[in-house]
Amino acid sequence: MPLDIIDEVFSQLLPLDLLHLAQTTKEFRAFLMTRGASRYWKVARRNVEGLPDCPEDLSEPEYANLAFSNRCNNCLKLCQKVRWSIGQRLCAKCTRDYDSTDRPYDRFYEVMLGLTWPCDVSLHVALSFAFEGFEELRVIKRRKCRIELPEITAFKDKWIGLSQEAHLQFLKLVRDKQATDEKHARLCDIWYNSYKAARSDHLNASRKSRRKSIYEKLETLGWGDEFDKMSHVRLVRFTRLPEVKQPTVLTDRIWKRIEPQMVAYMEESKAERLLELQRPCLADRFELLKKVVLNMHRADEVFPFALDFALSLTEVRQIIDVPHDVKVTEEDLMTLLPVVPKFLEDWKRKGASHFSELVKRDVPVPDGIDPLSLAVATIFKCDCRIMKTYPDVLLHRCGLYWSYGKCEDQYTEAASNLLQYGSQSWARCKAVAGDIKNIIEACGEDPLQVTASHMDSVDARVTCLPCNKPGLQRIMTWRAAVDHKCNPDFSHYQEAKWEKVSEAHCIAVKDLEVTSKGLVRAAYESSSVFACAHCPRSDLNKGHVSLSTLKRHLLESHEIPEPSNEKDYVRHAGGPSMICRPVFLISPDYNGDVYYENMSGYLARGEAKVYDI
Repeated sequence: MPLDIIDEVFSQLLPLDLLHLAQTTKEFRAFLMTRGASRYWKVARRNVEGLPDCPEDLSEPEYANLAFSNRCNNCLKLCQKVRWSIGQRLCAKCTRDYDSTDRPYDRFYEVMLGLTWPCDVSLHVALSFAFEGFEELRVIKRRKCRIELPEITAFKDKWIGLSQEAHLQFLKLVRDKQATDEKHARLCDIWYNSYKAARSDHLNASRKSRRKSIYEKLETLGWGDEFDKMSHVRLVRFTRLPEVKQPTVLTDRIWKRIEPQMVAYMEESKAERLLELQRPCLADRFELLKKVVLNMHRADEVFPFALDFALSLTEVRQIIDVPHDVKVTEEDLMTLLPVVPKFLEDWKRKGASHFSELVKRDVPVPDGIDPLSLAVATIFKCDCRIMKTYPDVLLHRCGLYWSYGKCEDQYTEAASNLLQYGSQSWARCKAVAGDIKNIIEACGEDPLQVTASHMDSVDARVTCLPCNKPGLQRIMTWRAAVDHKCNPDFSHYQEAKWEKVSEAHCIAVKDLEVTSKGLVRAAYESSSVFACAHCPRSDLNKGHVSLSTLKRHLLESHEIPEPSNEKDYVRHAGGPSMICRPVFLISPDYNGDVYYENMSGYLARGEAKVYDI
């Protein structure tokens, strides 16, 4: 190629272009690194506005590399900081290796200069004069400093080789060169900051132009309206996509390569936007589902919760998980009625299987016997210390744990968040069959065969030996013993030891048990566990009142003066069960203590009496 053409081409290039050209082939590198090619470097440098002239101690390629390369001169790592005063582009690690950092005064001469103290005083004075900061070494002992080692070493070598007469002239040359270098470094700093700002503006403009081109391409494909509806977060994420943030011009070839990713992003953005629009609609629809589910059954029925319907019944999701502009009504949800009986049956079967396994873990139930039919399966206990009978335990709502873990989609997340209060907590319930087994054995029955109804007919009473005191005996039916052992308000911190009481003592407490049952029933009827059988259930807790309040409601609202159980009012299936309390026989010579000083209350209520034990 003729030289005049090469000269014309090279005259249009910038220093960075020549650097890139020199890195393409060995031939170009050999050509551009010759002395004859220096004119091309000079012309390229002059093409850069404001760039100071090349310093005397650097060649044109070295100066171009210092100003425009983004690599460390030592290790080739990415590096943006230039130290113009020493003509080096160094990363943080190489800067520490280059400088004399944190060197104590008493070893400075030995370690850095290879001299022993005391050294030539004239060299010390010359170093203090020639290099700013060196004087600090002798001001305060163990003062720390940062000085460029190569410069000091070169100065030392030249200083030692000069005569006494040449020292002053050499010092003047060093200080003059330092002043020139510092002035040039300041000019380079000013230019470099301006260059970086201009380049940043240029790159931002290029990226903006590329984003605009991508938008026009997407608009042609029909995504313009969706792009305009995109949220701010999605827009910011869009600008940070690798395909979008490049500063290069968008060509047809590049667009063909990135088009699938851009379309996929727009589809994802549209799906996310529709989900955001659907979110408030899901809340309203789940509230409607709760109302419909509550009205599907009476308060005394063991029935699945709304969350069970939402997550386990496919037909529910098909009705609720629809776009935001589709109206869901109560009539739509009432179409579920034909599938509810089968769903209810499966739900109860699943619950029975779960709690049967809990019983089997506690006691070795023989094959062919339903564990839930045994007396040992009377009570189940939750981590929240609440006791429930079966099947009421199917409706237990644990007040401690509401987390359902990571949700796979918005529908599941919304259902879990909005409907989790009022959902079963089977996983946190435990059987207490082992404790009940000990009580039944103390009554003289086989815990692996006997049912709860049979135990109720057995005329046997037990007492808890650790809880008895001299002159005081606590006597319990088997149900009262279960409550005594498992009740969180009076739980054993030691192993209970049961003993069957004598027949005489059983006869002696009959009247006490009748009185105690009456008191327990009266207290139970005053608690909010009853609901009207004639009123619809519009929410989870409405209608759960005391029996006296409910009878007044039946008279005033339904004109029923003498309501009957099951027909006019029902017990809330998820409410607390009626407990059984112990009764006490007190010896005439019992003197009592602090723990049992409330015996007078039991005596006054008729749940204890003086008896010659």
